[in-house]
Amino acid sequence: MWNEEGTESDVCCVAVTAKGNVVVFMWETAESDGERYTRKRRFLIFSSFEEAARDGAVNFAIRQAVKQRGVPVEELDI
Repeated sequence: MWNEEGTESDVCCVAVTAKGNVVVFMWETAESDGERYTRKRRFLIFSSFEEAARDGAVNFAIRQAVKQRGVPVEELDI
């Protein structure tokens, strides 16, 4: 998702390992003087989608990944 100025973006990739762990690789991209570059990389491992969803930094990406897998998502209004 790009910021309002269109100069910074957060990118996430979500995968499930053979042992069922959820892996999230995320990075920030930025643009300056017409050049894009990458900064701040994180590689996170969670034991489940539920655990990963508790991390506010990756919650949006996890919800999208769960929807793509076809697993129903129950969103609580609490």
